[in-house]
Amino acid sequence: MKFVAQTNVGKQRDRNEDAFDYDSETGFFMVADGMGGLDAGDIASRATIAIFQQGLSQPAPLTNCNKAGRLALLQNLAIEANDKVYTYANLYDFQTRMGTTLTAGFVSDSHLLYVHVGDSRIYLIRRDKIRQLTKDHSLVQEMVDMGKISLDEARTHMQRNIISQAIGLEPVIDVDCGECQLEPGDILLACTDGLHDMITSDLEIAALIQTAENLDAGASNLIQKALENGGMDNVTVVLVEIE
Repeated sequence: MKFVAQTNVGKQRDRNEDAFDYDSETGFFMVADGMGGLDAGDIASRATIAIFQQGLSQPAPLTNCNKAGRLALLQNLAIEANDKVYTYANLYDFQTRMGTTLTAGFVSDSHLLYVHVGDSRIYLIRRDKIRQLTKDHSLVQEMVDMGKISLDEARTHMQRNIISQAIGLEPVIDVDCGECQLEPGDILLACTDGLHDMITSDLEIAALIQTAENLDAGASNLIQKALENGGMDNVTVVLVEIE
């Protein structure tokens, strides 16, 4: 497997509240998109990253965990991160709600396990097709589910940035868990909404990766196109290529 990650503050923000991490030895990756007033978004996303880093550095090796154990570990760390961020926000009385999205997973040569809260995403790119694996926790996704708008309308809807769930906003969260079989040649993309809000065609996202000469160039293509299309938010991408 090969991992590549890039992030950019964008053209409209003063600082980057996105955070990411990956470990090519264990196959772990994650992205977090912070939100809140002042520096609250920075604190939330980086605190969430730190919780996962600490939890995954415990003595029990991940290689000894089966699939259920790894998925349970990711879920428990997401809940722990929510507890910490929510407690911190209330302890220091931030004027606006403080939170972060979270999308994290373990990937092997043949399998992906992941957890998800918010509207950051994981895509699977296989041959000439791209598929969104995660489901956004957002107002427009709820509207799609109710049949009020189409998926195409959701991609450019004015309220697409309103999320219904995130780490730290409420004392209890419902963590989405999932898994996916992988094949050689598959590419996984984990990204914040600074990417998928600026590149509203999934096929274009896939093409920017697949037409690049290597994975690093593919990540650069994504960041550059998001900036060319306005760069309205921080943008972060993590790419994983299955060999």
